[in-house]
Amino acid sequence: MDELTTHIFKITSSKPYNDNHKYYCIECPDWVNIVAIATTGEIILVKQYRYGINDMTLELPAGMVDNEDNNPLEAARRELLEETGYGKGQWISLGWMHPNPAIQNNRCHSFLAKNVEKIADIKNDLHENTEPVLISPTTMEDWICTGKITHSLAISAFYLYQNLRK
Repeated sequence: MDELTTHIFKITSSKPYNDNHKYYCIECPDWVNIVAIATTGEIILVKQYRYGINDMTLELPAGMVDNEDNNPLEAARRELLEETGYGKGQWISLGWMHPNPAIQNNRCHSFLAKNVEKIADIKNDLHENTEPVLISPTTMEDWICTGKITHSLAISAFYLYQNLRK
Protein backbone atom coordinates (compact mmCIF):
# COMPACT_ATOMS: atom_id res chain seq x y z
CA MET A 1 0.00 0.00 0.00
CA ASP A 2 1.57 3.27 -1.09
CA GLU A 3 -1.53 5.46 -0.78
CA LEU A 4 -4.97 5.33 0.84
CA THR A 5 -7.38 8.24 0.37
CA THR A 6 -10.62 9.01 2.23
CA HIS A 7 -12.74 12.13 2.38
CA ILE A 8 -10.80 13.44 5.41
CA PHE A 9 -7.23 12.15 4.99
CA LYS A 10 -4.76 10.44 2.70
CA ILE A 11 -2.10 7.98 3.80
CA THR A 12 1.11 8.18 1.79
CA SER A 13 4.47 6.49 2.12
CA SER A 14 7.79 8.25 2.09
CA LYS A 15 11.42 7.75 3.02
CA PRO A 16 12.85 10.03 5.68
CA TYR A 17 15.96 12.06 4.94
CA ASN A 18 18.41 9.79 6.79
CA ASP A 19 16.95 6.29 6.69
CA ASN A 20 16.12 3.57 4.18
CA HIS A 21 12.93 2.46 5.93
CA LYS A 22 9.54 3.33 4.50
CA TYR A 23 7.34 5.47 6.75
CA TYR A 24 3.70 6.42 6.39
CA CYS A 25 2.25 9.89 6.73
CA ILE A 26 -1.38 10.88 7.27
CA GLU A 27 -1.99 13.93 5.09
CA CYS A 28 -4.92 15.90 6.47
CA PRO A 29 -6.44 19.28 5.79
CA ASP A 30 -5.78 21.87 8.48
CA TRP A 31 -8.20 21.93 11.40
CA VAL A 32 -9.65 24.68 13.57
CA ASN A 33 -10.98 24.82 17.09
CA ILE A 34 -12.64 27.67 18.90
CA VAL A 35 -12.63 28.85 22.51
CA ALA A 36 -16.01 30.54 22.21
CA ILE A 37 -17.12 32.80 25.06
CA ALA A 38 -20.83 33.62 25.09
CA THR A 39 -22.11 37.05 26.09
CA THR A 40 -22.83 35.44 29.52
CA GLY A 41 -19.09 34.79 30.01
CA GLU A 42 -19.49 31.02 29.66
CA ILE A 43 -17.38 28.82 27.40
CA ILE A 44 -19.32 26.94 24.73
CA LEU A 45 -18.42 23.26 24.44
CA VAL A 46 -20.00 20.64 22.25
CA LYS A 47 -21.04 17.21 23.41
CA GLN A 48 -20.75 14.69 20.60
CA TYR A 49 -20.12 11.04 19.84
CA ARG A 50 -16.60 10.15 18.69
CA TYR A 51 -16.15 6.93 16.73
CA GLY A 52 -12.45 6.55 17.61
CA ILE A 53 -13.20 6.05 21.30
CA ASN A 54 -16.78 4.78 20.89
CA ASP A 55 -18.01 7.32 23.42
CA MET A 56 -19.33 10.83 23.94
CA THR A 57 -16.90 13.71 24.46
CA LEU A 58 -17.02 17.27 25.67
CA GLU A 59 -14.78 19.44 23.52
CA LEU A 60 -14.48 22.79 21.83
CA PRO A 61 -16.33 23.45 18.58
CA ALA A 62 -13.96 22.38 15.81
CA GLY A 63 -13.63 21.13 12.27
CA MET A 64 -11.70 21.05 9.03
CA VAL A 65 -10.48 23.91 6.90
CA ASP A 66 -12.31 22.81 3.78
CA ASN A 67 -11.21 23.54 0.25
CA GLU A 68 -14.23 25.80 -0.10
CA ASP A 69 -12.94 28.34 2.44
CA ASN A 70 -9.22 27.44 2.73
CA ASN A 71 -9.10 30.18 5.35
CA PRO A 72 -8.77 29.12 9.00
CA LEU A 73 -10.73 32.08 10.40
CA GLU A 74 -13.62 31.57 7.98
CA ALA A 75 -13.62 27.84 8.72
CA ALA A 76 -13.71 28.59 12.46
CA ARG A 77 -16.66 30.97 12.05
CA ARG A 78 -18.49 28.35 9.95
CA GLU A 79 -17.81 25.50 12.38
CA LEU A 80 -18.93 27.47 15.44
CA LEU A 81 -22.17 28.43 13.71
CA GLU A 82 -22.84 24.92 12.36
CA GLU A 83 -22.10 23.06 15.61
CA THR A 84 -23.59 25.50 18.15
CA GLY A 85 -25.72 28.12 16.39
CA TYR A 86 -23.51 30.82 17.93
CA GLY A 87 -21.79 33.56 15.95
CA LYS A 88 -20.74 37.20 15.65
CA GLY A 89 -18.44 38.49 18.42
CA GLN A 90 -14.79 39.50 18.35
CA TRP A 91 -12.31 36.96 16.96
CA ILE A 92 -8.64 36.60 17.89
CA SER A 93 -6.14 34.03 16.63
CA LEU A 94 -4.58 32.03 19.47
CA GLY A 95 -2.02 30.50 17.10
CA TRP A 96 -1.60 27.06 15.62
CA MET A 97 -0.01 23.74 16.53
CA HIS A 98 0.87 20.47 14.83
CA PRO A 99 -1.60 17.87 16.20
CA ASN A 100 0.79 14.95 15.70
CA PRO A 101 3.93 15.80 13.68
CA ALA A 102 5.25 12.25 13.96
CA ILE A 103 2.70 11.02 11.41
CA GLN A 104 0.54 13.99 10.32
CA ASN A 105 1.33 17.00 8.15
CA ASN A 106 -1.46 19.38 9.18
CA ARG A 107 -1.96 22.24 11.62
CA CYS A 108 -4.73 22.99 14.08
CA HIS A 109 -5.54 26.71 14.21
CA SER A 110 -7.07 27.90 17.49
CA PHE A 111 -9.25 30.97 17.84
CA LEU A 112 -10.86 32.92 20.65
CA ALA A 113 -14.36 34.18 19.85
CA LYS A 114 -15.52 36.63 22.53
CA ASN A 115 -19.09 37.78 23.17
CA VAL A 116 -20.70 35.38 20.71
CA GLU A 117 -24.46 35.02 20.73
CA LYS A 118 -27.02 32.48 19.60
CA ILE A 119 -28.02 33.52 16.06
CA ALA A 120 -29.10 30.32 14.28
CA ASP A 121 -30.11 26.71 14.62
CA ILE A 122 -27.46 23.99 14.68
CA LYS A 123 -26.65 22.63 11.19
CA ASN A 124 -24.55 19.52 11.72
CA ASP A 125 -22.82 17.62 8.94
CA LEU A 126 -24.10 14.17 7.99
CA HIS A 127 -21.94 12.24 10.49
CA GLU A 128 -22.13 14.53 13.51
CA ASN A 129 -24.67 15.41 16.14
CA THR A 130 -23.53 18.17 18.48
CA GLU A 131 -25.16 19.50 21.62
CA PRO A 132 -23.88 22.82 23.01
CA VAL A 133 -22.90 22.85 26.68
CA LEU A 134 -22.10 26.18 28.37
CA ILE A 135 -19.77 26.18 31.37
CA SER A 136 -17.67 28.65 33.32
CA PRO A 137 -13.91 28.89 32.70
CA THR A 138 -13.38 27.54 36.25
CA THR A 139 -15.53 24.51 35.49
CA MET A 140 -13.54 23.95 32.29
CA GLU A 141 -10.33 23.91 34.33
CA ASP A 142 -11.89 21.46 36.80
CA TRP A 143 -13.19 19.18 34.04
CA ILE A 144 -9.76 19.09 32.38
CA CYS A 145 -8.07 18.22 35.69
CA THR A 146 -10.62 15.52 36.55
CA GLY A 147 -10.60 13.92 33.09
CA LYS A 148 -14.12 14.89 32.06
CA ILE A 149 -12.56 16.78 29.13
CA THR A 150 -9.89 14.65 27.43
CA HIS A 151 -9.59 16.00 23.89
CA SER A 152 -5.95 17.11 23.69
CA LEU A 153 -6.51 19.82 21.08
CA ALA A 154 -9.30 21.35 23.17
CA ILE A 155 -7.05 21.30 26.22
CA SER A 156 -4.22 22.92 24.24
CA ALA A 157 -6.48 25.68 22.91
CA PHE A 158 -7.81 26.34 26.40
CA TYR A 159 -4.22 26.64 27.63
CA LEU A 160 -3.52 29.21 24.88
CA TYR A 161 -6.65 31.11 25.94
CA GLN A 162 -5.60 31.01 29.61
CA ASN A 163 -2.14 32.26 28.66
CA LEU A 164 -3.68 35.19 26.74
CA ARG A 165 -5.73 36.16 29.83
CA LYS A 166 -2.58 36.59 31.98
